[in-house]
Amino acid sequence: MNNKPIYIRGHNNTWAHLNFVKSLLPIELTDTFVVNGCSAGGLATYTWVDTIADWVHGINPKVKVFGLPDSGFFIDYPSNKTGNNDYNTWIKAVVYLANQVVPLPNGKCMGDNQQNPHYCLMAEHLVKYIETPIFIDESLYDAWQV
Repeated sequence: MNNKPIYIRGHNNTWAHLNFVKSLLPIELTDTFVVNGCSAGGLATYTWVDTIADWVHGINPKVKVFGLPDSGFFIDYPSNKTGNNDYNTWIKAVVYLANQVVPLPNGKCMGDNQQNPHYCLMAEHLVKYIETPIFIDESLYDAWQV
């Protein structure tokens, strides 16, 4: 912005939060770990759940890990307001801006979508790559989507 660099640290923030959780919750003694978020946090759940499951299983392989995204499944479809695929355009810009150094967490998705890496930050495209059990809590529609 204004010829000054922008620093986006979502990757570092995620790992800092996980380490904070680990400092409070002895994962070695845990039997269930739920990854949850709402709206943008729901999208983060889709994006991070497999990586977090691998991290948890690295500490305690017996833990059952589940994802519970509460919304965040925004459809890749033209807006009824503008007629444009605004969400796709915005997510593409976010991936370009925010992931210049650190790739998105789901390597399988990234491998299959090298020409469209922004698909790996869109639940509609990402969900088929998620291996961790998830329960999708989504309203029938969201006014923001339509």
